[in-house]
Amino acid sequence: MLDSIVDSVWIRQVLRRHLEDNGRPVVDIIVRPFCGGSGFASELYEALTQDAPLIVKLLPRTPRGTYRNLQQQYLNERHFYEEVLPHLVSVAGAHSIVEQLFPAFVCAHQDDFNTLIAVEDLRPLGFSHAGGPLDETHVTLALRELGRFHALSYVAKKIDGASFLKIVNSVRQPRTEEICIEISPMIKDFLGFAAESFRRFYPIDSEKFSGKLEGLADLADMFGKLTEPEEPLAVCCHGDFHRNNILFKYDTDGKPTSARFIDFQLKTYSSPAVDISLVMFLSSSPEVWELSWDELLGVYRFSVLDSMAGILGRPREVVEVDYSVKGLQEDFRRYCVHGFLVAVFFLPVAMLEPRHYELVRQHVPGDVTTPDNSKKFASLVRRYCSEKVKRRLATLLKHMMERDFI
Repeated sequence: MLDSIVDSVWIRQVLRRHLEDNGRPVVDIIVRPFCGGSGFASELYEALTQDAPLIVKLLPRTPRGTYRNLQQQYLNERHFYEEVLPHLVSVAGAHSIVEQLFPAFVCAHQDDFNTLIAVEDLRPLGFSHAGGPLDETHVTLALRELGRFHALSYVAKKIDGASFLKIVNSVRQPRTEEICIEISPMIKDFLGFAAESFRRFYPIDSEKFSGKLEGLADLADMFGKLTEPEEPLAVCCHGDFHRNNILFKYDTDGKPTSARFIDFQLKTYSSPAVDISLVMFLSSSPEVWELSWDELLGVYRFSVLDSMAGILGRPREVVEVDYSVKGLQEDFRRYCVHGFLVAVFFLPVAMLEPRHYELVRQHVPGDVTTPDNSKKFASLVRRYCSEKVKRRLATLLKHMMERDFI
């Protein structure tokens, strides 16, 4: 309680100073803890000014701020709002697309007390989380808007590639090689869990894929390399593109009509498959990506091409020469393992019942990536994991092997 009061006073001071420095006199600012609770990577607050409601993110005071490299995540997100988006607007003339896809950026601040990022609160505009796994309609919209976002990178590279690459690569990535090495043993534990689930639910297929199952754990050692960029398809990726970071607006019939993206701490210059695979494997149901896979990848590609053609003023037939179906499919085949590895770890944890998650964290209260804690954490998650999650892991693994993604 005391921490939130102190935070609120500091937030008011920072926002007041920023608004007044930008010629916007402030009558009053009301700050309170975010009604939806804080995120794992940040403490969240709502700030009400006479101009607009804001969402304010602070670094957490708990030890997790150190081992998850959250300070660098803050710098990465600040870089996205202060450097990358303005460059895309100036080079690609994409102001309307940026307005339609992201919350308005208000300010970022860092001092000896804490760090802060303030952005527009999209809830008063009617945006909200989907509230569950994304169905085909939600995934289609998310991929269509993702295509518009990624198209800005391609346009920027065509107009002034050197400047764009200098900007997107000018900040150190939060997910360092050292962190990837640290979490590799834990990913291997969860890959073993996925293989165990597959053998149980698909015993007939287990012999068919025995070779791939035996080498499955080796995928964990690839994790750090799966975000390395490869031209010409590399783009500025969201980096953490799952349903918690996508807000939807709905019509009166409950159909999603627009989407906006938030939380760019893991933004990276990489294969578009980093974003596509995350939203597909982590946020949608198996029915979606089993039945509609090729169509959904086509939705994304056409959105990229249509956006590029519109910005560059060229026919789509001219633009698509460099972005063939085969090229996109091959790029996805090489890099979609990234989303698979994240899903294999994150799904069992995220889908634990709250009481079971609390039990796990009571037994493993600290950094779950240390050698001692990693196996204990994975073992406890497996113990409390539901049959539904085990089947989902098995089905995802089956999908990856059948499509020769692994």
